[in-house]
Amino acid sequence: MDYLPSEITTQILSKLPVRSVLRCRSVCKTWKKIIDDHQFAKLQFTSSLLQSYNVGNKPIVTSFLFLPSYTNGYDDAFYIVELDKENTNTTFNTSKIKFSSSCPPNFSYHFYDQLFYVDGFLCFCLQYGFLFCLCNPATQDWVNLTSFKPSTQLGFGFGFDGFGFGFDHINTKFKLVEISYCSDATNAQVFTVGSNSWKDLNNVPQVMCSNFSATVQGSIHWLTHNNDMLSSHILSFNLASENFSFIELPKCYFGEEFLLGEFYIINFGGDISVVDFSNNDRVEVWVMKEYSGKESWTKLTVMKKDVVTGVEYIQLFPISPWKDGEILLLYESKKLVSYNFESGRYTLFQINGLPGNNDSDNVKKPCFYDVYPYVGNLLSVQPTDY
Repeated sequence: MDYLPSEITTQILSKLPVRSVLRCRSVCKTWKKIIDDHQFAKLQFTSSLLQSYNVGNKPIVTSFLFLPSYTNGYDDAFYIVELDKENTNTTFNTSKIKFSSSCPPNFSYHFYDQLFYVDGFLCFCLQYGFLFCLCNPATQDWVNLTSFKPSTQLGFGFGFDGFGFGFDHINTKFKLVEISYCSDATNAQVFTVGSNSWKDLNNVPQVMCSNFSATVQGSIHWLTHNNDMLSSHILSFNLASENFSFIELPKCYFGEEFLLGEFYIINFGGDISVVDFSNNDRVEVWVMKEYSGKESWTKLTVMKKDVVTGVEYIQLFPISPWKDGEILLLYESKKLVSYNFESGRYTLFQINGLPGNNDSDNVKKPCFYDVYPYVGNLLSVQPTDY
């Protein structure tokens, strides 16, 4: 592409997956100069987000971040699992990526209390000291955030606490939100990376939040109960305006009391989704196709038993939409399967090189993973760089 104007070359490179972009740095000095420019990182980041938010033509993500949630014998590494498109559509290949030596001293992500993955960034809440670390897996870029110092009004450690993490695209800032419920009162604070301080939020709805959150369309979302425990909603926090609002759940849950531990809220292919694990024979995935559109909920029912083989898939968690209208799920916290809604059939994928994935692996230590659809970027997490 040497004969192309640099502007066109830049646009072409920005449309590539981040791992392909990193390989392109070695092609020639011209490409390396383009890719290393900070403006290119912003362009590539924006391009990947536009594809994710393009409701009418969302691409199917075929790369996934596997982060060990438990191993007996800790290894500070994570894995990028990518579909082998050239040879087969049923096999994934694994790349192991060691955590950089620039990580905070004595840091091990195995001891995190909560983990957030948003737009290619990881944020770890460490169990001891309430220390937060922000990471870009693609660039191995780290920033060590301040230790959490709750105000006297918050009941951290004595009630129910919900966290959320996201990127404010309007003000180009990373933000971390904590909501604390204690003694019939709910309070919240927001931490903006670069400010080195937490700020109290006003007009906080008096609700009890789930521990899990999902960041979609520039807002963080939690499942909530009212203090009377008689009604449930989705609480939304807009990262740009820093205002709270509510989104209605599907009608079948109106006025219902349900256990937050049986329901999860996730980002499902760029849409808000509520996953219902309360049934023994199936998993119900409610997807909001139009953001804040209360009538746009669609239910996807995943039966746990393959209708042909009779094999039961017990430990399932939805990951993302898949090809031909299927759904991709994490099975037994280490395997990938797809489910066809029309046939009721499962497809178990082979993942080459992932520790503990195959039952035949000679791995003495158990391996379980948190898995996220991975669309990487080159943006720095350092607050001085954006």
